[in-house]
Amino acid sequence: MKLILFATIEEALPTIDALEANPWDGGQAFLFSGGVICVSGIGSVPAAAATARYITGADEVWNYGVAGCLKGTLPQGEFLEISEVGKHIPQAGEIGERARGFACKHMPSLKVADNGAKLITSDYPIDQISIRDELAKDWDIVDMEAYGITFVAKKNATPCSICKLISDHASPETPQSIQERMPELAKQISEHIVNRLAKEKGV
Repeated sequence: MKLILFATIEEALPTIDALEANPWDGGQAFLFSGGVICVSGIGSVPAAAATARYITGADEVWNYGVAGCLKGTLPQGEFLEISEVGKHIPQAGEIGERARGFACKHMPSLKVADNGAKLITSDYPIDQISIRDELAKDWDIVDMEAYGITFVAKKNATPCSICKLISDHASPETPQSIQERMPELAKQISEHIVNRLAKEKGV
């Protein structure tokens, strides 16, 4: 059984329709023939809570959604498989060396796959160029959920796959741009998931 997690219903709707999934558990989750689709809500804490709630019985966890690109070399509209997920922790100048060291120790980067891009999860949108460029030194893309999902999956010894569609370049124009293009982006995600499931079945 697959557990497929999205942050928002707007991201998930085309996939829910394509897989003919039916509402379950008050509408946060949807059942389809291969498992469960879950709309977690935005942020790593809601994502972790949703993963913990629905992971029982899952043989694999998939996280799909849009993500901001931290490097100009990666084009919008490209899907990236993720190899490593990290948690964005403010620099020592903002919170102090001791606090940053404590946070880094207890929220280490998590390996997801042998090959792929490096993703960092932030608790807030990254749309300031200075922060984006600092993060780009070590990371390729940024989202707000993947770390929470990966953390829970690993605690449950459940394989986890993170796949993100680059929707923007983490700039001040990002929120409006994503909102306007979400139907198109969500359709691309749906097509990717449907094709992936079909390949696994050998169709």
